[in-house]
Amino acid sequence: MRIYYAVEANTIIEEVPEFKALIFSETNIFDSYEGIFIFETKEAASQLEILLEEAGLLESQFELILAKDGIKGETFADFGFVTEHCTYLLHDLVCSFSIKGGDKISIEMANLQLHEHLIYESYLENKPIYFIERHLKDLVKGIANAYDIEVSFFELDKQSKKL
Repeated sequence: MRIYYAVEANTIIEEVPEFKALIFSETNIFDSYEGIFIFETKEAASQLEILLEEAGLLESQFELILAKDGIKGETFADFGFVTEHCTYLLHDLVCSFSIKGGDKISIEMANLQLHEHLIYESYLENKPIYFIERHLKDLVKGIANAYDIEVSFFELDKQSKKL
């Protein structure tokens, strides 16, 4: 899992194609989606933030999680988006976890309940990684306790493996 840095421009930027072209030529953009420009480093994102702020076009900045291909839940569009090449989730709104242990039937039963709340499911080393709304973390812990399974939450800022 990897954190990327997004800078969102005001929709007015679409009316000034020369300015948008300047952004693409003068910054180190990793990816983009509509008026959102995505960078690998916070420093690169900061350069565009300054430029957009000076032009009065800065809408917001936020962190994204780059996720591998996976299965979208019903609420995915509220918490992420897909570009031509990548899938992103809004870091501040989601958390991720995996199931680390428990008997097979308990895991299956817990999964049925957990899937009602999933935003996105991806895989790391052939094991599912689940993304849920951040505020539902205690619910996941409760489901794990009820079915006597072990779950492990990822510290996304510290995770070095790519999903």
